[in-house]
Amino acid sequence: MTGQETRNKLTDYWSKNEIKKDEEYAILTNIIHKEWSDLDIKQHKKLKGLKQQNLRDHMSEAELIFTALAELSTRQIAETMKAKE
Repeated sequence: MTGQETRNKLTDYWSKNEIKKDEEYAILTNIIHKEWSDLDIKQHKKLKGLKQQNLRDHMSEAELIFTALAELSTRQIAETMKAKE
């Protein structure tokens, strides 16, 4: 499974659970990113010298793997918690 597939499954899950606005996606994405990297997305982009570019396009292989793992585990935890409620 690629990182993009993992991301799509997470955003599909969010969409099915009433997360609709772009700003909500951005907030949730930023929280996930900060948890694995200890940097929010703006800080990470600044560290890499990026302005308008997509951060994912400038991530190392390890960063992409950590991002995918964080998104996968977030979705799995959310699905599990929902199943128990």
